[in-house]
Amino acid sequence: MIFSIGSTSNPRYGDAQIKSMLEEYFSGENDSPNLLGIQIFKGKKGRVCQVDIETDPSNQETDMILSFRALARVGFYAKKPFRKFIVICHLPEPYVPAVAESQANCAVKYFVRGKITEQTWRQDCLIEKKL
Repeated sequence: MIFSIGSTSNPRYGDAQIKSMLEEYFSGENDSPNLLGIQIFKGKKGRVCQVDIETDPSNQETDMILSFRALARVGFYAKKPFRKFIVICHLPEPYVPAVAESQANCAVKYFVRGKITEQTWRQDCLIEKKL
C-alpha cells in the first residue's frame, strides 16, 4: 500500500500578513501592552522585526516578555525568516525608552518550541539597554 504524505510544513506568511497577525495578537490578549508600531527591516546581519509598545515601569518586564512571546509565535511563520526581534518599551516621562533584543531563533526555541529555559534565554539571548 502506498501512502501519500501531504506537506506537513507550517504555513508561511509575507510581511504584511505578519504585521496584521501581530496587531491581532496584541489586541486579542487581555494583558497585552498598547502596541505603538511594528517595523520590519533589513539589519546588518539579516531581517529584523521590531515592535514599539507603551508601558510603565511597574509593567515593563512583563510587557517586554509578552511582546517577545508574540514576536516568536507570529514571526515563526514568516516566509523570510527573521534574524532578530527588538522590543522598544516607551515609558512615561521622565523615563527614557528601554530596548530589548533577542536573536529570533533563540526566542523561538524558548517561546515556541520549549527547548530552552527562560533563564537560558535571558542569559544567552536577551540584551537589554536604554536609548
